[in-house]
Amino acid sequence: MNTIGISLLTILLFTLPAYASKISNEMIYQKLLELEKRQAIMEVEFRLFREQVDKRFEELREDMNKRFELIDKRFEEVDKRFEEQLTFLEIVAIAFSTIAAATIGFAIWDRKTVISRAKRGRENSDVGEPDEYSQKLPTSLHS
Repeated sequence: MNTIGISLLTILLFTLPAYASKISNEMIYQKLLELEKRQAIMEVEFRLFREQVDKRFEELREDMNKRFELIDKRFEEVDKRFEEQLTFLEIVAIAFSTIAAATIGFAIWDRKTVISRAKRGRENSDVGEPDEYSQKLPTSLHS
């Protein structure tokens, strides 16, 4: 019995690894096939995902460009409005300067006219006729 048991054990020991390696090779091959299929599916999904992300970025870029263009237009409008206000301010400043210069010129002309008439009146008052301008003439101008 020992010889039969030992021979059975020997047969089992030699045939079992061959059978086990055959099963494991088939299992490994199937797993590799499954992994390759999953990898192919993931590559397709990743490509689709990347295309969607690229499309979103393009849409976002276009939207941002439109907004920047609108902001640029607003800045141009503000610049134009600012230039209009500066032009209006220049016109007002020129008008005020003209009025001020005319007023100062009129005041100087009036003073010269009054003084010259007063002097003429004083000269005539020597003759005997006092003039209304000579009466208003300050005493410092009497010489």
